[in-house]
Amino acid sequence: MLRRLRDRERLLQTNQHAIEQSRYPDNLSWNPCALAHGDAGMALACAYFDRCWPEEEWAETGALYLSHTAQAVRSKPSAAGLFAGLAGVAFAARRRRKEVPSIRELLALIDSVLATRALDMAGRLHGRHGVAVSEVDAISGLSGIGAYLLTIRAQPPADVALQAVLETLVALSAENQGAPHWFTPYHLMGDTAAAQSAGQDNINCGLAHGIPGPLALMALALREGMAADGLAEAVARTAEWLVRRQTHDAFGVNWPTVVRLTADGRVVDDLVGSRAAWCYGARGYRPLVMASGPGTE
Repeated sequence: MLRRLRDRERLLQTNQHAIEQSRYPDNLSWNPCALAHGDAGMALACAYFDRCWPEEEWAETGALYLSHTAQAVRSKPSAAGLFAGLAGVAFAARRRRKEVPSIRELLALIDSVLATRALDMAGRLHGRHGVAVSEVDAISGLSGIGAYLLTIRAQPPADVALQAVLETLVALSAENQGAPHWFTPYHLMGDTAAAQSAGQDNINCGLAHGIPGPLALMALALREGMAADGLAEAVARTAEWLVRRQTHDAFGVNWPTVVRLTADGRVVDDLVGSRAAWCYGARGYRPLVMASGPGTE
C-alpha cells in the first residue's frame, strides 16, 4: 500500500476525488507547503519510512516531494505556521537522514524569515488581553512556529526569536479574574460558524487551536533547559487551569471544545465534553502530558 505513495500524480488524482466527494472541499485542497495535505507532509512521511526501511529508497521519494515544496516556497509568499507554512516546510526538511544540498540555502533563508516573523508576532502579542486563536495556536500561530524554533534553538537568530516567543507566552498565560490573557474575544473569531456556536468570548481547550498548544511548547522548552522568567510557573498555572476544566463521560476523562466567559470576563463552568479527536477532546492530551513531563500532569 505504501508504494502507491511514490506516485505523486496518482496521489493528486485521489486528492481531487476526495475534494469532489467531501462536504468540506476547501479543507482538502493540495498545498505543496502543507504538512497536513501537501508535499511537505509527504516528504516528512518519506523521511519516517526511510528510517524504517533504509534499503527501499524512500529518501529519494522524499526528495522529489521536497523539491515540489521548495519550488512553491520560491515562487510565492508562504504563511509562517506549522500546519501549512514555512515552519512545517523547514521541520519536514530537517527530518531527513540525508541532507539535500539544494535545500540547504533555502533552509537558511526560511530560518531567518521565521525568526523575523516570530519576533514581530511576539512583539505584537506581548501585553495583550484577548487574542485570536490563529495568533498563538499550534497550527498557524506562535506556538507552532516556536516549536520549530525549539528544534534549532542553538542557532542564531532562532535563539533570540525563541526567547521572545517564550516570554510572550508566559505573559499571555497570566490571568485576569480567572481568565488567561490568551482568551478569544467574540470579535476575533474569524470562523463565522465557530463564533455563532460559541456566542460569546471564550477560551479554546483544543490542542490544535487552544491553550494546550502553548502549554506543550513551554513544557518542552522547560524540559530542554530554556531560561525565561516565570516559565515554570506558567507551565504549572496553565496545566492546573486545564485540569480544573476536565469533564467525564462514558469513555472517561474529556475536555470541552471551549470554555465560555461572561461579559465581565469570568469563566462559565458549564462544561460539555468535546468529540474524540486530536485537535479537540481527550486524544490530544496524551502527547501533551508526555511533553509536560513529571510534575505537570
